[in-house]
Amino acid sequence: MGGLTDVIESEILPSVSKVAPLLGSVLGTPLAGVAVSLIAHAFSLDPNDLGKIGQALLTDPQATAKLEAIEFAHEEMLEKIASNDYATEVDDRKNARQYGVGYKDFLRWMAYLVTFGFFAALFLLFIPLNLDSEEKNLLSMLVGMLASKWQTIIDFFYGSSRHNNQGAIK
Repeated sequence: MGGLTDVIESEILPSVSKVAPLLGSVLGTPLAGVAVSLIAHAFSLDPNDLGKIGQALLTDPQATAKLEAIEFAHEEMLEKIASNDYATEVDDRKNARQYGVGYKDFLRWMAYLVTFGFFAALFLLFIPLNLDSEEKNLLSMLVGMLASKWQTIIDFFYGSSRHNNQGAIK
């Protein structure tokens, strides 16, 4: 399924999200197949041929109108799918916080370790070291991975940018 997800995220999602953000938000959920089927039907294509769908989104002069029509015609269903995905995300964080209370010290030390690693790797990236381009690229990738995990830690302890009224672990 990774291959299908890659095609949806790289070829279809960017084109759709610009014109029909609600439809694009559904493409980022486990129910992306519903959105792909709607798009394929609007372009009279096979929903299993993601390459042709991606190509049609780029070449069809009526692509914008068709995507807007899909979003307008199926707005209620698309909103339900998108909000259902958000509810699952909130429940996942809520459960993690409930179980995290028992591992409070471990989670705090892990957060300290990731934070230290992130800033140490960032520091190493910007000080003048004799690194070849491959080593510098690996260090950049490490900074990117640690930055994403650091953001996850911040979301866990302090909540995400969405207001979900879940308290932080104290």
